[in-house]
Amino acid sequence: MNIALVPLVEELKKQVVAAVAEMKADPRMANVLSLHVVLNTLENTCELPTTTLAELFGFSEELLIKPTEFHGLRPLDAAKRYLKMKGKDGASVQEIVSALSRGGLELNSAQESDLRIGLSRSTLDLSKVKDDYYCLLEFLPHIKRGKKGRKTADSAQMGLDDASQEQEEKTETAGKS
Repeated sequence: MNIALVPLVEELKKQVVAAVAEMKADPRMANVLSLHVVLNTLENTCELPTTTLAELFGFSEELLIKPTEFHGLRPLDAAKRYLKMKGKDGASVQEIVSALSRGGLELNSAQESDLRIGLSRSTLDLSKVKDDYYCLLEFLPHIKRGKKGRKTADSAQMGLDDASQEQEEKTETAGKS
């Protein structure tokens, strides 16, 4: 740590805090904040992702994605990993494809189409919020879906037993005629 710069950092921070306080006191900013609350309320009512003030002001909130973040992953697995990084806001397919590209996974148009289909079919993990916009279900606890299931040994055996019983019935019927 460069101790000589600490006083400079503290002074600059004070200036920024003062400028922000001045902006907050401006009636136009109060109006923006009020409208933002209404916007977020309506978005929540429509079950849409909320818009942040940073987005409205054009500040980049891009996640820091390492150039090798998705390298070597299957596109659908990479997309789910990205959606986990995004959290409750989810992402559009175009945003996902862009993020995968920044993370070392280039998709051609056929792969992009397959990804779109895969996202739509992953109903146990994902929710399609709106056209081409997805969110992981873990961030949408109010949406209930069935659980992933596997046949147990007993249920698999029961399936075989049913087939065996059906075959025996056919054999008995054939023998009686």
